[in-house]
Amino acid sequence: MLLVCVMLSTFRSDARQLGNRIIKKLKPGNPGTLRWKEQFGDKLLCVRYRLDESGEKRYTTVEILVDVRATKKKSPAESDRMVFLRAGVGEKDIQKLIKDAGGKWNSQERFWMLPYNKVKALNLLPRIVRNVDI
Repeated sequence: MLLVCVMLSTFRSDARQLGNRIIKKLKPGNPGTLRWKEQFGDKLLCVRYRLDESGEKRYTTVEILVDVRATKKKSPAESDRMVFLRAGVGEKDIQKLIKDAGGKWNSQERFWMLPYNKVKALNLLPRIVRNVDI
């Protein structure tokens, strides 16, 4: 999520002089935000009133939501889930690779088990049979 603080000021030079003294921080819908709520709608996150260092000028700033994107990062639970892998009887090199990565043979299911993130790191994704139901 990308947040941008938009300074609504008459003069650009005034915005550069903006002080850090926040005198009010209001949530959308509170008195003092209605005008901005009408302009920005649901994208309005908050309204701040600030004073310059001398206390002679009041600045109104609004924080609005300008972008929302899904992250590409998988949740830890997703990457740690166990999956079954297929490795043929004659594929000793693949079996050793899986075993060296911490894989376990499941004699009942007759497949190798290994966490998904390790399968991906070893480039063995095409060998996944299914998720392990725990």
